[in-house]
Amino acid sequence: MSGTPSDQATPLVRDRLISSALEGKSKATHAYDAITWKIRAGYVAILYGSLALVLGTSGIDQIGQLTQDPARSITILLLLVGFSLSAFYVDSIYIHKKTRVTVSRDLLVSVSLKTATVTDLELERLLQIAGDMPDKLLPVQAREALRLRRAENLRELLWLYVTPPTLAAIVFALAFVVGS
Repeated sequence: MSGTPSDQATPLVRDRLISSALEGKSKATHAYDAITWKIRAGYVAILYGSLALVLGTSGIDQIGQLTQDPARSITILLLLVGFSLSAFYVDSIYIHKKTRVTVSRDLLVSVSLKTATVTDLELERLLQIAGDMPDKLLPVQAREALRLRRAENLRELLWLYVTPPTLAAIVFALAFVVGS
C-alpha cells in the first residue's frame, strides 16, 4: 500500500479545518460589520443630535448669534473635531480587524482551491482568529493585501469623519464673515 490511513486522512482533516475556519471568519466579518455600523450610526445620531441641542430649533438664526461669541464657536468646533477623531479611531480599529479577517479568509479560500500555497506555520496562523493577530504574523501575501485594503478603507472613512468638522468650520467662517 502506498500510505497509512493517517496519511490519507491528513488532507481531509486539513480541508475540514479550513472549512471550519472559513465559516468562523464569515461570522466574524458579519460581527465586525455590525459593530462598525453601530459606531457610525451612533456617531451620526450624537453628532446631529448635539448640533440640534446647541443650535436649538431655529438653527440658522442661532449661527448668527455664534458670531457674537467666538469662544463658543471655537469650543463647538473643537468638540466636533475631537468627537470625529475619536469615532474615526474606534471605527478604524474595527475596520482593520475586519480587514485582517477578510484577507485571511481570502487566502484560505485560495489555499483550499490550491491556487495559493502556504507553509504549515502560515496555515496554522490563518486558521487562528485573524482579527486579533498582529499584522506581522500574517503570511507575506496576506500582509500585502492588508496594506492595499487599509489604504482603501482609510479613504472611505475619511469622508465620513472629516466632512462634518470641515463643513462646520466653513459654516462658522462664513457666519463670521457675513456677521462682520
